[in-house]
Amino acid sequence: MKTTSTTSSARRVGGYTVIELLVVIAAISILAMIAIPVIGMALKSAREANTVQLINHLADACDRYRQLRGYYPPQLQNLYSDFSGGTIADETGAPVQPLVDLPAERVSGGQVLDYFGRPLHYTLTGSSFLITSDGRDEMTGTPDDLYSRREGRL
Repeated sequence: MKTTSTTSSARRVGGYTVIELLVVIAAISILAMIAIPVIGMALKSAREANTVQLINHLADACDRYRQLRGYYPPQLQNLYSDFSGGTIADETGAPVQPLVDLPAERVSGGQVLDYFGRPLHYTLTGSSFLITSDGRDEMTGTPDDLYSRREGRL
């Protein structure tokens, strides 16, 4: 009579062991810890670049305002509200449209917002102006502040 012997090792049916799953979870966690700060820095850099572009766009609009009116606007709001409805005419007599077309999310409470969500600062000093953003750190007067090119910082 022939008997079959059973081996002491259990047959593996399929699937993964707990150790294998823990190793995969640990590897994914390590990759996430590396990637999240890098993504955050990339987003901040993109916001900074967009803010620089917005400041330059507003500075150009201030120059166009001065060409039409003979002086710089008293506040940034004048760049997009003074000309609504074509109340001013250019040298050919055609109605002038707003000098800046800002998306709704860039204006709040009559103030122009940078891409960090904070108001831009506009300072008019006689025959010049300065447009600034507090930059990444949200503090005025720090090295990361962004300035209009009229002050030579961009």
